[in-house]
Amino acid sequence: MNKGLYLIETKHYVKRDDGSFVQLVGYGICDNHDKRLNGYIGHTGSINQDFSQLYWGPADAIKELEKFQKQAWRHLSVTLDEWVLEWLDPASNKTLADLEKFFDDKIKRDNLPILKVKKEYMPYTRGFPAPVFTVDDLNTEPDTFLEQI
Repeated sequence: MNKGLYLIETKHYVKRDDGSFVQLVGYGICDNHDKRLNGYIGHTGSINQDFSQLYWGPADAIKELEKFQKQAWRHLSVTLDEWVLEWLDPASNKTLADLEKFFDDKIKRDNLPILKVKKEYMPYTRGFPAPVFTVDDLNTEPDTFLEQI
């Protein structure tokens, strides 16, 4: 069974202790990217929320990738007690591009069987302007929507 790993930069702003505002950068695993995106829209109150990038591959490889990120960047992540959240600490100054490069490098280095949705289909939104694709599309038409990293 395939799963997705998405990258997200929130469309809402969080206020830092110093009074400045920042967008949170995060990631997560999903079985259905459309359903998961709807969950973020409900939490943020913004219908303009989108996923900046989406990786697609076997569930065990996607879970390995997320676990590796949580261990390697634990010190750069938001934590709650001992629980590492899927959000980068704004104080880390890591960007969405940094996170994408981190995942791309790991996938290439370890030759993981994970593909990326082609840039022409990203960001993933709930319709216009980006083409909408389904989980079935990713599984049945991988050459149309996915590319090697």
